[in-house]
Amino acid sequence: MFTPEGRLKKLINFLRFQRDIVLAYVPCALADEDADPGQKIEMAILFSPGHIITHDEKMKLADGLAWIFDASHAEVCVLNCASPERAYHFIFKGVAVLARNEEQRIDFESEILGSYLDTSCLGDCHVKLPFTAMGEEPVI
Repeated sequence: MFTPEGRLKKLINFLRFQRDIVLAYVPCALADEDADPGQKIEMAILFSPGHIITHDEKMKLADGLAWIFDASHAEVCVLNCASPERAYHFIFKGVAVLARNEEQRIDFESEILGSYLDTSCLGDCHVKLPFTAMGEEPVI
């Protein structure tokens, strides 16, 4: 349908028309020239503060994403309410394809990095604690 470069340009144009989207990230594989058509794809979006995200709006974005990348399934992660771990995954292991305000992007990424580093050790503790209490060693 589109070339890999054409897909990314089409996605950016599609997102620019969504007024309430402040930031959008895709995994590096989608930004690559070697992205596989037909694969399951994901995108993370930060909406403007105060914007109420509806299910229909999220589905419209997922449908547009699936159409552009000729994918069987598309998933949209809303960064406004995502866990620090999920947001970190998209931000630092992906590519920003839309940033309406660079200063706001940097502030958001700094906030997520701080939240992630503050809570990342807790996941390991929560997994190990029940096993340790039972006298067993967890398999992670």
